[in-house]
Amino acid sequence: MAISEYLRWAPLLLLPSLVSAQASDSTAVRHRLSFQGTADYDSDAIHNDVLSPLLFGGMITRAARQRALDAIGDHGRAGTELGGCVSATWANSIFGHDGWQMRTSLAWQYAVGVRFSPDAFAVGSFGNASFEGRTAKLAPLRFEQWNYQRLGIGIEDARSGSFLELAVVNGTNFNRADVHRADLFTATNGRYLDLDLSGSYQRSDTTTNAGSSTGIGVALNAKWATAMTFFGAPALFSLELTDAGFIRWNAASLSASLDSVIHFEGVAVNDILDLNGPVIDRTTLQDSLGLGYTTGYALRPLPAKIEGIFQFGRLKKTGHSNERSAYEVAAEQRWLPGYIPKVRVLRRFGIGRSLIADAGIAYGGFGGLRAMARIGYCTKAGLAFELETPNAIGLFSEQAAGKAVGLRIQLLW
Repeated sequence: MAISEYLRWAPLLLLPSLVSAQASDSTAVRHRLSFQGTADYDSDAIHNDVLSPLLFGGMITRAARQRALDAIGDHGRAGTELGGCVSATWANSIFGHDGWQMRTSLAWQYAVGVRFSPDAFAVGSFGNASFEGRTAKLAPLRFEQWNYQRLGIGIEDARSGSFLELAVVNGTNFNRADVHRADLFTATNGRYLDLDLSGSYQRSDTTTNAGSSTGIGVALNAKWATAMTFFGAPALFSLELTDAGFIRWNAASLSASLDSVIHFEGVAVNDILDLNGPVIDRTTLQDSLGLGYTTGYALRPLPAKIEGIFQFGRLKKTGHSNERSAYEVAAEQRWLPGYIPKVRVLRRFGIGRSLIADAGIAYGGFGGLRAMARIGYCTKAGLAFELETPNAIGLFSEQAAGKAVGLRIQLLW
C-alpha cells in the first residue's frame, strides 16, 4: 500500500546517512525534531581565488583569471546552493496504521546554476580586446537563479523512512537566461561591434521590496526506502524526489527575447565586458540591444532533485549511536544549468562509544572529483549531531574549486 505524506520541506538538505540509519531504528521513536542546513558553491574549472571574490567581493588577479580560463574545456559549469530546514514528526499511529507518523517542515532555498562557453568567460574576464578582428562565441549560455521557501505537511512510515509530502512554495526571486547564439565580432581597433544574438530572459517582479512574495506554487516530495540483504549482510536502498513542482510568478514578471544582429559604433568598445565593470552600463546595453521587457505571469518548474542511496555492510554499533551500514553508494541529479549527475562513495567508521566518521569521494554536480568527510555524534538522551564537507580540500584551499559544508542536528524522544 502506498505511503502518503502531505507536504515535506527541504529533503534537499537531508544528510542521507542519518536518514537511512533512522529508517531501521525508528520503530521505537515517537517524535523527532531536526534541523538541516547546507552551504555550497562549486565549479568544474573556476578556482576559489576567482569564485570567492566574485561571490563575496574582492580583487581577482589576472593570473587567477587566466588559470581558470585555461581549465575550461568545451564549456564551464558553476553554481551555488544555500538553505536550511526545520522538520518534525510525531505520533506513531495515524489513520489506523501503526508506525505512520505526521510530518511537517519549513525550509528556505537559494540556488544558482550556470553553464557557459570559454569565450564568454574570456570576454567577461579580460574584455573583448583580445578578440580584435575575430568573433567570440559567447553561447550557448544558460543561467538560473532561485530564491524560495516551502511549508509542507505529510505522512512518514517510521519503520522504513518512506514518506509522501505536499508543500506550498513561496517564491521571492527568479532569474533565467537561455542564449542559443551570441557571436560577438570586434572590428580592428575596436571601431565597431557586431553581435548576432538569439536568446530569451525571464525574471520575477522587480517592483516589490527585497524578500517579498512574487510567486506561489506547489511541490511534491517523496521517498521510498526498503531493507534488503546484500551478499548475506543487511542493506538499505532509498529513492528520494525533492521539489517536483512549480511556481507561478506574478503578473509583474518580466520577459524578453531577441533574434537579430546588432551593430555598435561610435563608442570605445574594447572593454565592453569586463569583470571590473562594463564600459556600457546595463540600461544602455539593454536599450542598444532592443531588449524591451514584456510583463505577465510566468509558470516555471522548480529545480527538482532525485537521489538514490544504497547502504550495505554491517558496521558494529558503538555506544549510543544507531546501527549503521559500513558503505554508502549514491547518485543524484538536480535540474539546474551546469549540474551533471553526481555520484559518491563513502566508507563509515565507528570511533569510541558515540562517534561515527565517514570518508569518501564524489564526482559531478557543479564540480569535478571531490574528497568528502563527515563526522557524527550521538548521545544517550537522543540528541544527534552531524557535520560534513562534500569538498574537504576546497574548504581550506583557494587553489582548489568550491567550498561546501553541511550540518544536521536531530532530537529523538
